Amino acid sequence: TVDTKSLKTEIDATVAEAKAAQQATKDYQALYAAFEKQVDLMRSEIDETESAVSEECPNVAENFATRLADVRTRVNVKAEALKEAYDNGTLTADYVLDFTSEQKEVKLILSEALKAQQAYDENQKAFAELNATIAAVRSKYEDTKAYVEGKCTHVAADYAARIEAVADALDTMQQTVDDAMAQGGQAADISLDVKTLSNELDTIREEAMNAEKLYQEKAAPHLPKTSTPLPCRLPTSIPTSRTLWLKTSKTFSAK
Repeated sequence: TVDTKSLKTEIDATVAEAKAAQQATKDYQALYAAFEKQVDLMRSEIDETESAVSEECPNVAENFATRLADVRTRVNVKAEALKEAYDNGTLTADYVLDFTSEQKEVKLILSEALKAQQAYDENQKAFAELNATIAAVRSKYEDTKAYVEGKCTHVAADYAARIEAVADALDTMQQTVDDAMAQGGQAADISLDVKTLSNELDTIREEAMNAEKLYQEKAAPHLPKTSTPLPCRLPTSIPTSRTLWLKTSKTFSAK
């Protein structure tokens, strides 16, 4: 005969074990899911930092790409180790999954990227000021050249070389600035002596003006003189023949 009571007890025990095993599996999966959530949060932090650097620091973002990629790799390595422990059935609540160093690194990267972008913007502003300074003196050069050639025509040739020397110096300065910008240099390292060029243009203008004036003064005595005719005053009335006869008659009568 079958001992139904014993059989039931055995079945209940098996069911209980199965439920316990099932619960253990669920707990194990839940434990892994909790660790995975930490991995996902860390990856999201890296993604957000990468987006922030790209959007807020567009001119320097590439300088931080390698460091961000390195942090991502470190997180992936830890995630793979976690998965391996789970697959091997060795994952426990005491498993250490620490992203402290990675979190510090991504925060540091964002901070340094923002500072680098600010420095870049300030450098570009400084370069713009250098270009504006050169442009101002170049405008003065053009005005001076036009003045000398237009107002000092008799002596303009004497100052042509000095005027063009200023133009050459400006071209050299501009090339220096352009090269530094292209090579990612610092505007603060560039010194432009535009004051000397500006003073030279003032001197050229004044000397040319005085030279032209002197030329005109020397040439003045040799210029043909035009006589100015005296003004001709016409009588207010033209006397008739009768009036003339009467005046003549009176004259002879008096004698």
